[in-house]
Amino acid sequence: MHTFAVERRDLGSVNPVLAHAVEARMLGRPVMVDPLTVAPKLSASSLRAERDLREQVRGLREQLDSSINALHVAPPNVRRVVDTALALAGQPPLSDGEGPGATGLVAPPDLRAGWERTVAGLADPLSGQPRPLTFDADAASAHEEDAVLAHLGHPLVAQATRLLRSALWGGRTALHRIAAVRFTPPDGTGIEGVLVAVFARLVVVGSDGQRLHEEVMLAAREVPPSGRSRRVELEQPRFSGLRAAVEGALEPHASRLAPEAQRVLVAARWPELEPQLAGDVQARAAERAAALERDLARRRDQETRSTEAVFGQLRLTLESALAGPGPVQLTFDELEREERQQLERDRHAWEARLEGLGEERDRELADISRRYAGVRELVFPFAVAVCVPDEGMGR
Repeated sequence: MHTFAVERRDLGSVNPVLAHAVEARMLGRPVMVDPLTVAPKLSASSLRAERDLREQVRGLREQLDSSINALHVAPPNVRRVVDTALALAGQPPLSDGEGPGATGLVAPPDLRAGWERTVAGLADPLSGQPRPLTFDADAASAHEEDAVLAHLGHPLVAQATRLLRSALWGGRTALHRIAAVRFTPPDGTGIEGVLVAVFARLVVVGSDGQRLHEEVMLAAREVPPSGRSRRVELEQPRFSGLRAAVEGALEPHASRLAPEAQRVLVAARWPELEPQLAGDVQARAAERAAALERDLARRRDQETRSTEAVFGQLRLTLESALAGPGPVQLTFDELEREERQQLERDRHAWEARLEGLGEERDRELADISRRYAGVRELVFPFAVAVCVPDEGMGR
């Protein structure tokens, strides 16, 4: 018994659970297993990893769908961008695929005047025959061997977006920037008259001209049948449903032309509305710029810390290189001399860089401070949407 006590004491100093198991077995008692000491089987670990992976994939898919809805880059929207750009460029329109199983496919386009380069990758690598296009990722998955996905980075889509941007900002191409549509405002918004919304591009730049922020903002006014118009804050959270209704009314599948009488009403009152809407856009831009001050200050501090860290690490690297061992003796005298000369040139370059590193760091930090000290906002209104509410809606 004395011997058992000693052995138990020794085992307990190593593993108390093991000592308990040995004592129980020697005394004839059942061995109680500590659940904390039970390691999971490989199958359980694999199932947990698979479950975690599925959750991550599900979360990423939800994030992707949310981004597509927020940015309005669904397949019909991308198709409309390409159709509009081809019409502006005088190119033949796209034709939908024909035959069974061709839903969502576009026949190989016959483009010219430089646009043919944007569809050069449609040829099948084996047969050389042109393949159809599709703007839908699901259709591309179903036809992964005989169709090409026209995603946002595809040359045809990229060329189309460049042309539309130049038409918006340059004015060299005739592009209608006014749309009059019907829409269904949410209940309780109080919208009874026509809602005129202005889409504007807000760009925040630093004193050196570097772009620090960019977004598309909305400013709107309600125009009643009689009386003065009133400003509606579509950017405010309480009007998020109203903004979603306005944006949804411009979707390709939901566009409904507004009645002629309402369009004439807005046209007649446009001389009165134009300066008011211009003031609303400027006021909204000033509000957004004020709200972005904290974010810009955070970015300035982050850039400052990153710059200091980069130069600090560079200083340590140069000092470590200069304090390292000298050249290794080699067998060939000529090679040793070349290696020594190269090392001497490297050391001189390192010493020169280390000597001017402080001034370079100060210049970089001064540029960051100056960039964020002279922030200004630039506003470019580019489209007007005249939204007529459905009868009895929005009250």
